[in-house]
Amino acid sequence: MKKAIIIDVFGDHKAGKTTVISRVGNALKKKGVKFIGIKVMEQNKEFALDRVGSDTWRVWKSGALCTVLITFNDYGIFFHDKPEIQKIVEFLPYNIDFVFVEGPTMDTDYKILCLTSERNIKKYDLRKVIAISGIFTNEYKEKTLLGKPVFNAIAEAKTFAEYIMKLKNQ
Repeated sequence: MKKAIIIDVFGDHKAGKTTVISRVGNALKKKGVKFIGIKVMEQNKEFALDRVGSDTWRVWKSGALCTVLITFNDYGIFFHDKPEIQKIVEFLPYNIDFVFVEGPTMDTDYKILCLTSERNIKKYDLRKVIAISGIFTNEYKEKTLLGKPVFNAIAEAKTFAEYIMKLKNQ
């Protein structure tokens, strides 16, 4: 199985991270590219998908590597040991091309920075940033910012997706 390309989508609060993933992802899907989205919510220590005392929690406590909850509409896989993202991807029954991770910045080779304002760029480490997007692009009309390509994920989703697809050939 080929290794999926993991892209961290991070940045300002309410900057359009989910919009970037959904718009670019939709354009990728139209080209036959398979992707998954992972939402990281580690900043809220009280939130948990699995609950202490639930059936899935009790099975996990008995020694299961993970548990799966199947409902009428969907299913969820619970890992309690926080495996690396690549391990999660390898576990899935799909041949994934890209993984978009939204949430607190991860240690990935590729990052997309989403900004609410151009001036906020000073807050971020740009070393692994391959592109910049976010709601600030509604007003910002330049094609680059500090040498990084800028894409409006709504107006330029197809172009943005084509740019992302070039990572597969590197």
